[in-house]
Amino acid sequence: MSRNRRKQTLSDVVESPASTPRRRKWVMAGIFVLASICVALILTSWLQNKDMAAASSPAPQQQSAHAAPATASQGLLPDTGRQKLIGRWRRSDANYVLEINSIAPDGQIEAAYLNPKPIHVSKAIATLEPGKATLMIELRDRLYPGSYYTLTHNPREDQLSGVYHHLGIHQEYEVVFVRIGRN
Repeated sequence: MSRNRRKQTLSDVVESPASTPRRRKWVMAGIFVLASICVALILTSWLQNKDMAAASSPAPQQQSAHAAPATASQGLLPDTGRQKLIGRWRRSDANYVLEINSIAPDGQIEAAYLNPKPIHVSKAIATLEPGKATLMIELRDRLYPGSYYTLTHNPREDQLSGVYHHLGIHQEYEVVFVRIGRN
């Protein structure tokens, strides 16, 4: 019944000239997929641990810009303080414009940011710290992955100065905004 048929062994299959390149491609693809899955699992685990550690540790001072709006215990922004911030502000080193249209007593800001086209302002909050008004303006748009400004109003010079936190390239820039026109 079986004519000169012999059983194939594993070494016959592995060393078979016709199947070697094809099998090698599949084996390499399988190894690549398994390695990718392992890397993804390790990164996911690491990021989850990092998030849990960040949630349990106190926020650094720099992160205070992302704090909740001012509360009654912190002091609501007085109307006169809010009115001084409303207006159009141009960054001194570029043609970026911050428009502050209104500020609610709880610190929520209605704002627009132009570079020179509009960039989505995802969050804008004003707080009153001892003797000074501080703003946090967060941008979320194409090329703006949550980058944000932390600015303090200098009433003597009528300027907003502070830091631009560029999260896209992980750099910080000292900036100054000057008022465009008068209210």
